[in-house]
Amino acid sequence: MREGFRFHLDSILHRPTEEWPSFDPGSWIIGRGYNQRALPDMLDNFLAEREKSLAWLKSLSAPNWQSEHVDEGGSISAAEMFASWVAHDNLHIRQLVEPRRARIVGLAAPFDVNYAGDW
Repeated sequence: MREGFRFHLDSILHRPTEEWPSFDPGSWIIGRGYNQRALPDMLDNFLAEREKSLAWLKSLSAPNWQSEHVDEGGSISAAEMFASWVAHDNLHIRQLVEPRRARIVGLAAPFDVNYAGDW
């Protein structure tokens, strides 16, 4: 997310004392009409942003991963922000996989799918 993880990581690394603008991605879903956008366009935008993020990460020269942003909510280091970014991506993968698995379990009923492994 260009306004989230990349922005905040860049801020921690290069402007750690700068105040962050308000951030409410939950309200953006409706306010920015995310649910009304065409899926192929959204995928293209996501892939383009991912490429920009990867190029930006590769361009970092000796980043200080211990650099921290501190505000009234606490502190977060650059390393923690980067790790959170990676974990957040996995959260989205989980959001895609869990409904698919539930559908498979429903379609397989009345048969048991436990042999597939623990979920």
